[in-house]
Amino acid sequence: MCKELAHYDGLMHLDIGSNEIFPTGVEAIASMLRGAGGGLQFLSLADNNVTNWGKDYDALRTIIDAALDCEILTTLRLEGNVLKDDGCEMIAELISQR
Repeated sequence: MCKELAHYDGLMHLDIGSNEIFPTGVEAIASMLRGAGGGLQFLSLADNNVTNWGKDYDALRTIIDAALDCEILTTLRLEGNVLKDDGCEMIAELISQR
């Protein structure tokens, strides 16, 4: 799905909350975000266990880096994920660079 969406220029809103995509799914979404033609404005990854219960922050870092690369993205929803202090620091970095 992500490979196809990466080439769709009209993608502006993507809500895939509550799908338990885990870090591997987040990595795929980050790749899609980088190739989305710059049109994505809203992305919800809420309630998806993006850090595998706080054990793996690599995917969170990747999605935040992709969000920073995507200049038009205005909303990145991550509520309902185990972020702990490390995840919150990454999110603070995203906010500070906006």
